[in-house]
Amino acid sequence: MKTFTNNWNLKLTALVLAVALWSHVKSQDNPLVTATFKVNLHFDRADLPKKMIITDSSKIPQFVTVTLYGPRLTLRDYQGPELPEALQLPGETANPVSRELKASLDFSDVKRGEQNLPVRVDAQSSDVQVIAYKPSDVVVTLDQAAAAPFTVEPQFSPALLSTFNISHAIAQPATVEVSGPSDELNRVAHVRARIRGIKSVSGSVQFAKVTLVATTTDGDIVNNVLIEPDTATVTAVVHEIRESKSVPLKARGVGYPASGFQLEKLELMPDHLTVVGPPRTLNSIASISLPIDIQDANATFSRRVDVPLPSDVTAQKGATVTVRALIGRVPAQAEPPQVDDGGGAQTRGNALTLPPPAAN
Repeated sequence: MKTFTNNWNLKLTALVLAVALWSHVKSQDNPLVTATFKVNLHFDRADLPKKMIITDSSKIPQFVTVTLYGPRLTLRDYQGPELPEALQLPGETANPVSRELKASLDFSDVKRGEQNLPVRVDAQSSDVQVIAYKPSDVVVTLDQAAAAPFTVEPQFSPALLSTFNISHAIAQPATVEVSGPSDELNRVAHVRARIRGIKSVSGSVQFAKVTLVATTTDGDIVNNVLIEPDTATVTAVVHEIRESKSVPLKARGVGYPASGFQLEKLELMPDHLTVVGPPRTLNSIASISLPIDIQDANATFSRRVDVPLPSDVTAQKGATVTVRALIGRVPAQAEPPQVDDGGGAQTRGNALTLPPPAAN
């Protein structure tokens, strides 16, 4: 014990110097610096008191310029969703991590009329200090929102209506409240529950949490209004539209017959197939090609083959047909005809035959 207490003042001094030296070295590697960022200014309608609206939201600036003070490496690592590029320091290669720097409006103490709302900035790090940001407040005008009830109207896209018969569509809730500036509210003619995708189903179908949109008579979306609630569940009876179509079949030989044989003809029985399916799929089918394997064939043959069809198409009387491949021998080379060239010389094929010499 005496060993530890001897010269304790010298040992304490050495410890203090060691800590000071470590701190100095650390500060040289990661000094405290300032950096400025441009951050999106967020404000959420849900933060406003109920039935209050901002009448001049277009005047709210889009960005806030924020100056931070903190360790250089920490500031280099800022990249959150509002900062597309991390801070680049001279001579350094950034290795950004996900840290959010947020700027938002403070709606905690608002009233009707024109007022200054403070801007809040959160660096989300105990190592970093926000030393300045501009603007520090924003002038906005709040007013009481006008409100009116609207019936929720299920709306299916034209593409769905061309593929499905849809009936008995019911929305829950059946009515919602739309609020906003009176001039914007007067533009609202409908509240639509827009449905754009349906799987290949049949019967009663439920579409949960369909987003509601307010639209004008012409179908334009009215954005500056609040719909409460903003989603609905839609139940409808859905049946896929299926039509029939007669499609020509075309056979094609694949491979080569045996030596000395040739493919003379391919016959299909039947040569048309009646198929049933969604109109959009049927419209894309002009004909169906059937590959027939004739590799090394040396005689006429018949076989049953399956007709390839899209997954949502069926054949009315089965998707199997009979193919008959006529295989014949290659004809022997015929003797080429003799041709007189007009000078007494005759040709046989490509060989030239001279006439006999005249008698003396």
